[in-house]
Amino acid sequence: MFCRVFDMQKRVWLRLMAVLAALITSVAALSGFLYSFSGSGTMPGMFFSSFVLLSIAVFGFICVMIFLVSMIISAVVSVVEGGGAGDTFRKTYGFLTRNPQAIFLPVLFFIVVMLVNIGLFAARFSYNIIPIFFPFTFILSVFTAVLQNYLTVIAWGFLVSYYIKASGRIDSSREYEI
Repeated sequence: MFCRVFDMQKRVWLRLMAVLAALITSVAALSGFLYSFSGSGTMPGMFFSSFVLLSIAVFGFICVMIFLVSMIISAVVSVVEGGGAGDTFRKTYGFLTRNPQAIFLPVLFFIVVMLVNIGLFAARFSYNIIPIFFPFTFILSVFTAVLQNYLTVIAWGFLVSYYIKASGRIDSSREYEI
């Protein structure tokens, strides 16, 4: 049983990685093709190549975020439901088709964590510039690590509770192991 589930999970991961590799390869080939037009030096050629390259970058970012969000929600479904890999992906797809707004929750958490990290980086960078505050950089580094771990626990707990409430699986007698 375990070997069959592991083999199925391995095949699913290989397919997802092949799709991601094909996407990256096609974007790289297209950007190389468009880069050849940017050498002309004309204003429309430079605008066209810049616009298309920026569009490809945004589209690639959206594809990667959708891939990551589906993997995060698959992990939440796996924790709550406790099924195998194929069953988990099927339930994740069903959950995302019933609740498309669930895609934006991990993206929102990603943006919040990114903004917090930018703020902490700016604070740590300013402490590193001024030599008087250099001893405080260790305290700030520890604080940064604790805050990042705390944000991860909050995000994970919120996603699990959102999935339980949105899927209608509220059962007060059941305990969930994380």
